[in-house]
This record gives sequence, structure tokens and C-alpha cells, in this order.
Amino acid sequence: MQQVHSLPRPRPAAACPSRRRAAALRVQPPRAFSVGAASSPDPSGLLSLALSASALFGGLLLLQKLAAEERLEQQRAARPCPSCQGRGVEPCVCNRWSDGDAGCASCNRTGLMRCRSCGGGGTAVPIKATLTRH
Repeated sequence: MQQVHSLPRPRPAAACPSRRRAAALRVQPPRAFSVGAASSPDPSGLLSLALSASALFGGLLLLQKLAAEERLEQQRAARPCPSCQGRGVEPCVCNRWSDGDAGCASCNRTGLMRCRSCGGGGTAVPIKATLTRH
């Protein structure tokens, strides 16, 4: 048997590389998160993203802790109201003139109303006093 050697055929026009194919072959810059399934995320991008997120989270935790400590300091420094002993309520005026039955429309038939000195907060509210010399 004789072997037949064939000559290479010329390429058809459709097989020539197009602009689209050339653009797809360009090297893409690395990204932290890539959408394609064939490529993997860039480790340095992921690391910087994780460090930024942890710094932000740590800052938020620190701010929250400082705010909680400030609230505790304010609560410790506050003295209880001398009128209601820190309860925030005092007996309603309807109890003074009552003949055994307690309650009116202003106290909603409970016999207790909001403290007039502290406004129901239970802590002493300092009043600013300005003194002038004559």
C-alpha cells in the first residue's frame, strides 16, 4: 500500500481570529471576587477585604462598649429622687381626699401618678440656680 500525503489546506475565512476572540485572550487584572467558575478569587484581595471588615467590626464593638460604660457611669452617679425614693411614682392626690376608695381619671384608677419631682425617671434632677449679686 502506498501512503498518500496530503498538503495542508488553506484556512477558511471564518476560522481567522476575530476581535472578540483576541479580547477574550487578553490577561485580565486580578479581582478579589470573580464571577466565573473557572477562575479562583485573588488571595491578597480576600485578605485585604477580611482585614478591613475586621477593623470595622472591632471599631463598632469598641464604640458600643464605650457607650455602655458611659451609661453605667451616669446611672451610678445619679441619686434617687427624694420624693419617690427612686420608684418614679407617688400616691395620687385623689388618695388625700378619698374615703377609702382610690382612683380618679388622672391616675387611671390606680391611685398612683408620675412623680412631680423627677417626672417619673426615679433619679434626682438637679435644677440650675443662678445667683446674682447686687
